[in-house]
Amino acid sequence: MISFKNQNVKAGRQYLKIDIKDFLQALEWSDKEIVVTCTMRTPAENAMVGGKPHSKHLTGGAVDIRTSNLTAQDKLDVADVAKHFKLKCLDEGDHLHMQI
Repeated sequence: MISFKNQNVKAGRQYLKIDIKDFLQALEWSDKEIVVTCTMRTPAENAMVGGKPHSKHLTGGAVDIRTSNLTAQDKLDVADVAKHFKLKCLDEGDHLHMQI
């Protein structure tokens, strides 16, 4: 099951690139709650959260997923799904960052 941190994050999914959208759709199989915490960002939002100047979030090429409710095996499973869609998966501690 996929949920979104808030309405802004949910609204941002419409701007995601197709590979990222397909990745999220593939995660629907999970019996774990997958919480998407970041989709598309404006340059101002990116600066506010300390994002990199050329962040893939600025172009719809990245998504972040909260990991506090995921086991180590769950994280590996999500990373395997990301690889299937040729996405990079980075474990950034409190979230997984997937990007094209």
